[in-house]
Amino acid sequence: YEKALQLMEESLAIERRLGNKEFIANHLLLIGMICESMAQYDKALKYYEEALPLLEELHLIPEKAELFHNIGSTYQAIGQYDKARQSLESAISINRQLNRLHKVSSDLNVAGQVYTEMDQYPKALEYFQEALDIDKQRGDQAGVATHLHNIGTVYQEWGQYPKALQYF
Repeated sequence: YEKALQLMEESLAIERRLGNKEFIANHLLLIGMICESMAQYDKALKYYEEALPLLEELHLIPEKAELFHNIGSTYQAIGQYDKARQSLESAISINRQLNRLHKVSSDLNVAGQVYTEMDQYPKALEYFQEALDIDKQRGDQAGVATHLHNIGTVYQEWGQYPKALQYF
């Protein structure tokens, strides 16, 4: 990741000199993702926050949804669950408007994880169930398996072991 980060930062510097806002925004998003993968969460958030006004200015709506998803997962990783929820709700809303069901499912899944970590089990189940329904409709068997596992995990953490076993 270090080399990828170095090369992306060099590329970003070139794009800044050229003034290509779309490439700048996309590089900021990608660098944020690399930083997030390296557990450099503060740095990731810095890049994400710099990308947001550019994405808005350029009306890059799918990229904006991706950004909100990434911000949400970053805040989840550092335990800032309210901020995570807010960002994920923005991603869900945009992806619903764009009818990007695979992205809605992914956003719902991360939001369900956030609610699980907050011990808000009924809300977590609601999100995981909706993601499950979407992936069943789409025929995404890997997604279905993930959501069934997550539902089982919620019931397990909630102490409802017989119910959890129905999903594992």
